[in-house]
Amino acid sequence: DPLDHRKRFLSYISLPVSLAQIREPWFLSFSVRCMRVVVYDSGRCLESAHVLGGEGATVGDSIKMSVNAVVFGDTRVDFFLHKKREGISDSNRKLAFFVCFNTAFYENESELVFRKNKVDMMHKMPKIDGNYEVGFHLESNTSDLHEVQTAFQSIFEKYGQRLTFAP
Repeated sequence: DPLDHRKRFLSYISLPVSLAQIREPWFLSFSVRCMRVVVYDSGRCLESAHVLGGEGATVGDSIKMSVNAVVFGDTRVDFFLHKKREGISDSNRKLAFFVCFNTAFYENESELVFRKNKVDMMHKMPKIDGNYEVGFHLESNTSDLHEVQTAFQSIFEKYGQRLTFAP
């Protein structure tokens, strides 16, 4: 039951700009899944990719990609590369790398930082140095969670169907 897991509010994801991205910018989208259920997909919400690097960017800059979603339990964030910024869809995105974590292990952390060697598939990314990091900014003050839980329960009670199984 997702209501029993340690819930955190994922406010944004930060990615640094490397030299390789200044020469050839990345067009990124991402999806956040909790317990294998998609809770946020930037490609569907924004209909355009985030731009990392490119003209005017400098090494060490970072972009903050807003999420504003409640995460819980086993969480996986997939990052997708696109050939262009506009007109992105599920069919033209390629999985670039992903990060997995469980919110129960990071109950008192406000920032999770995963270095390149802890990010799955990052070793396949061309010309990314070993200091590359992916940051997740979490908040434990989820004052809206009670309201969300109450709304979810009322929706379930209105539209859901209780099932009982005979032994």
